[in-house]
Amino acid sequence: MVLGWAGMRGSITVAAALTLPFDTPRRSELVLIAYLVAAITLLGQGLTLPAVIRAAKVSASSADRVGREQRDLIEDLYEAGLEKLDELAATVQDDGQEATLARVRDDLVSERDSLDRRADLDARSEVEDYCRIRLEVVAAQRDALDGFERRGRFSSQSIRAALGMLDRDEMRLSSVEREKS
Repeated sequence: MVLGWAGMRGSITVAAALTLPFDTPRRSELVLIAYLVAAITLLGQGLTLPAVIRAAKVSASSADRVGREQRDLIEDLYEAGLEKLDELAATVQDDGQEATLARVRDDLVSERDSLDRRADLDARSEVEDYCRIRLEVVAAQRDALDGFERRGRFSSQSIRAALGMLDRDEMRLSSVEREKS
């Protein structure tokens, strides 16, 4: 019910009116009427949406349920990944592949276990603080990497690998920050 009330019928009306050929009789009046319908729908339904939500009895527990469901889904995804690693382990040909599989397994288990720690950071300000501080750390790591590169302390291949790691960290942290805002 809430989704229907918050729908986009006004935008569809405007889009349909704008597709009318220019030689349609009274086209400009039809487009004006479409805009008026969209504005009235937006104002009327938008202003009454909180009452509809209350009447539908949408509560915070619904959000909690969705949060639990998302955590369960992610947990199941990690389990599917670990099962695939078990399948791959049965076909390992050499020690190098075995070590790679072990590293991927360790990473997956670590990520999965960190989900609980991340769930504990449920306060918005705490998550924002965490991301802000980690982004500052990444910036300091970039500065150090620039210094290492200028001094020629490491190979360009190692520098590129480290830069890729920092880029991924920054992208991940920035996306979490955008999600929360």
